[in-house]
Amino acid sequence: MLNPHRAECIVIAVKRKGNYSKVFQIVFSKRDGSIYINFPYFKHSKGVVSIATMPAGAKYPLEVSFIESGKVTSHLVKYSHHPDGMAHFSQDGYVKTQIRKQSIALTELDGHFFTVQLQGLSAYDAQNKIPEKFALSQKKRILTYLMDNSPTDAFKFVGRWFSEANALSRSTGQIQGPIITSVTSEGIRRIGVLVSAPKTYPFSDYCLMLTCESINPLNDDSTALTFAGGFDHSNVINDHSKDTTFLFLSYPTENFDELKDRLGSIDIR
Repeated sequence: MLNPHRAECIVIAVKRKGNYSKVFQIVFSKRDGSIYINFPYFKHSKGVVSIATMPAGAKYPLEVSFIESGKVTSHLVKYSHHPDGMAHFSQDGYVKTQIRKQSIALTELDGHFFTVQLQGLSAYDAQNKIPEKFALSQKKRILTYLMDNSPTDAFKFVGRWFSEANALSRSTGQIQGPIITSVTSEGIRRIGVLVSAPKTYPFSDYCLMLTCESINPLNDDSTALTFAGGFDHSNVINDHSKDTTFLFLSYPTENFDELKDRLGSIDIR
């Protein structure tokens, strides 16, 4: 039986070199089951949001520019994924919800939901103790990844969405509380932590499996934050004769004023 961490808001934190840094949030909506990914802890608020396109016939690995199809913003946006699959970036009262697309309905989604990559924990408020008490509350919980042995200050988080039945069918070995080991169809083993909405919320019989790993630095700068989500169905992604799109954000951005003149902004004020 699965036993995910359950709360309306799951705060993801990283511990490295004796300091704890909160890096992003996962929020489950009590009203309709929508899922939100927030980045309120990042110190840089000027970035680019876009609908990225991987062209048909592309050979991987592929370098794609996400800027030309995007807009700038001077606010930290949130990613919203609604039950019907509508996905967009927004921030009520601050940005226009222009960067949006139809993704996969939550009842149909089975697998990759989002990827967050970050570099430079100095861009987050660091504390030398656990940021908040881990309360057994359905409102907020802190999930801390212990990365003291990480050789770099760059990390990748991947969220994969499964029904509880599908998560159990993919598991191998013993399930220890919220910790699960899964096997993909390609035979790849992954160890993840399960999080889910409180039992009285919509989609409480689904869960996100979160994994975290150290990665090579994203660039030569000291800080970076990227997010990708809102993917197409696997039958589109795996058909290399078709373009596939997803939503992408990147903070901070250089030459903000120049890009604002060239691309336009989603800021309301």
